[in-house]
Amino acid sequence: MNVATFEASHVASQSTGPRVPACFVIMPAGNHEEYSHGPRESDFIYEAIIVPAIRNVLGDIRIVREQDKSLSGRIDADIIREVALSDYVLVDITGQNPNVFFELGIRYALRAKVTILLKQEKTVIPFDIQGFRYVTYDPLFEGRDLAIKDIQDALHAAKEGHFRVDSPVYEVFPDLEIRNLAHHDYAAPTDPQTIPAGSMEWSVYWRQLMAIVTRLHDSYREGRYKPALLIGISNGGMMFADLLGRVLYDDIPRVSLYADRRARTGHYFENDLNEGLIAGIKKFQSKQSASTFDALLCDDIIASGNSFTQARDYLAKKLPAAKVSFLPLFSRNDKYLEVIRPNFVWFHEAFKLSEADAQSVHATVHGRLPYGKDIRSA
Repeated sequence: MNVATFEASHVASQSTGPRVPACFVIMPAGNHEEYSHGPRESDFIYEAIIVPAIRNVLGDIRIVREQDKSLSGRIDADIIREVALSDYVLVDITGQNPNVFFELGIRYALRAKVTILLKQEKTVIPFDIQGFRYVTYDPLFEGRDLAIKDIQDALHAAKEGHFRVDSPVYEVFPDLEIRNLAHHDYAAPTDPQTIPAGSMEWSVYWRQLMAIVTRLHDSYREGRYKPALLIGISNGGMMFADLLGRVLYDDIPRVSLYADRRARTGHYFENDLNEGLIAGIKKFQSKQSASTFDALLCDDIIASGNSFTQARDYLAKKLPAAKVSFLPLFSRNDKYLEVIRPNFVWFHEAFKLSEADAQSVHATVHGRLPYGKDIRSA
């Protein structure tokens, strides 16, 4: 297998949580006569054609526009992150702007899809990419409405999973895998002087979260794996499940099982709070069209496996129609993964990771999470 590694981390002191790129637009600013009417035409194409088409199909998502600003120096790291991490990238090659092609090349190298190419009718397509599909448009008169419609059609096809590989790189290397394609956009790094020995920084936590999101992303968007419910195991698992919902599964409900680890009976989940939760889940399940439904059970670590096995058995007893998959964040010892093997999400048919890859996803050398919880290693 061809393997490339790309890990991007970004610190923004003004941020309040993880940022998820949505739709990135690469186009000329019009300063080099790419458009007949220069920058005014560039702004018109973006504001009156591209943005309405995106909004009509993808709704209220974040749209970022990148233009050739005629500044010297290299393309900055933020642009590379947007190019690599955005779910959709629209590229207008009108005028054959060099920076536009450079950013298009970065996209093709890092993502197999979805990249939608635009061009005006007068634009000559370079030989290297002549075989690709384009939305050819005319911004004048009735051409504007037709351009919006054609871009919408392309976005609908992408949203519904009809877009196959559209990168020449992945056509040649279909097994190319980009590992740890992740970023975080949270708070400034913790002062190392305040971190107990063996503890991880929050930046490591966020990179791990986003690395897992990257692995889940395509299967979710293409409908190959879409859980009906996210269930976190308190306490760290409830945070993990909620963040997965915020970052990726924004249309999927998330709830938390209360693990009473002081219960005298030794049964963590047999308590009144969870009984109320189960009643709500059953009501939710009754409104689903399928007779069975997938539930993704989340926890921050896999140690002895006791919390997981108790949660799994509890759900099996209370929700026999639920198909439970398990997803941890971290593990320090491969032997603990044996406990979750039958429910390990990476062995689902949508992923089918190898044993080694599944283990490597969660491996950490840290002995303690940022909030002080120990990660067992023996």
